[in-house]
Amino acid sequence: MTATSPQTGPGALTLVGISYKTAPVHLLERLALSPDEVRAVLTGLGDSGTVRDALALSTCNRTEFYLLPATDISDPGQVTEVVKKAIGDERFPAEDRLYFRQGREAVAHLFRVACGLDSMILGEAQILGQVKDAYEVAADVREPSRHFENVLQATLRVAKRVRAETEIGIGAVSVASAAVHLANRIYADLSGKTVVVVGAGETGRLAAQHFDSHRPHRLLVLNRTLARARELVSDLEGAEAMELGRLGEALSLADIVVSAVRSETPIITQRDIASIVHGRSGQPLLLLDLGMPRNIDAAVNQLPNVFLHDMDALKQVVDTNLARRHKEIPKVESLIAQEVERLFAHERVDEIGSVIAEIRRATDTLRMDEVEQAKHDLGEQAAQAVDVATRALINKLLHGPVTTLKRLARQGTPEAGDKIALIREMFRHIQGDGDRR
Repeated sequence: MTATSPQTGPGALTLVGISYKTAPVHLLERLALSPDEVRAVLTGLGDSGTVRDALALSTCNRTEFYLLPATDISDPGQVTEVVKKAIGDERFPAEDRLYFRQGREAVAHLFRVACGLDSMILGEAQILGQVKDAYEVAADVREPSRHFENVLQATLRVAKRVRAETEIGIGAVSVASAAVHLANRIYADLSGKTVVVVGAGETGRLAAQHFDSHRPHRLLVLNRTLARARELVSDLEGAEAMELGRLGEALSLADIVVSAVRSETPIITQRDIASIVHGRSGQPLLLLDLGMPRNIDAAVNQLPNVFLHDMDALKQVVDTNLARRHKEIPKVESLIAQEVERLFAHERVDEIGSVIAEIRRATDTLRMDEVEQAKHDLGEQAAQAVDVATRALINKLLHGPVTTLKRLARQGTPEAGDKIALIREMFRHIQGDGDRR
């Protein structure tokens, strides 16, 4: 692929990346960059002389490099060699795992990433924060150019519009977030409630994190191994770790119970729940069974004011919300297309300003030649009159070409670009004639 785009502006943006769509997890993990490695790669790219601006986005699902080149970049090798030096050849994947995009395709991809369209979980919001963090690191390593700043500000703008104008991020689309969603159906406010999470594995961890973000009165995490429970709660504000042997005590305190352990038989029985229901004075008790096989005896649903939801109910919530998000994809794509065009139109108008300034310099050079000649031939007073008259004349003569240039810049078509180049070339010749006078 040959780079034919200009070396400044979004038309020159170059992307080299790898993601969950092109590589298995073990390759993604191998290429995931630590904060120190990100800085080393960005520094190396800048020192290479081929890159003016660089941003490295490294998450669990992707590692991508967005670049504005100082010279034309025609293949990923010019970038990957610098990355290899920073992190080691043995960690770098085969190039058939990489994708390489330029210009509008690179800009549109960045917009899709920031909006959650390219995420494993459609519409997830976390990636936008990761893009912001990546840009802060890039700006800290090297002050971004105006063109690169424009690209990143446009990225944040389109993501904000997508969140405000579509429902791509609405609704719970993970089992853990669906658990909180079902809890909110019974308890609008979790701040006065006690949540008990049984199990400190991955599912239990995610559930604990989601409930913790809603600031419950108490959050208890139980596990067979107390050390594992303590490790989980160390990252949560105000959470408490307990041994699984204290399950009965925890149940007596609970308003919401989330269970996610490996067990061939239910660890919470109807008798366990019946023994505590009478002491709740009619207050509802929500049980969320995330275990496979089930952790909670289905017979608890027969007890008054006890509500049990299993994985089938949670997946139904997730599937409904995912279907809702998928319907929003055309709206999001439309907004992205609008913002891509808006960015390129802004850059065209911005760049045309330098063309107009160039034309004005060329014509003013000729005008001043005439004013100087008038001073020699007619004297100072007459020269002042010539200065005023020629200035007014030049402004009138340039009004049409300048208006046309601005209109052509807004069009942004290849034909408009050819016309701009022709007008620019004409005034270059005029300046050349003046220089030879």
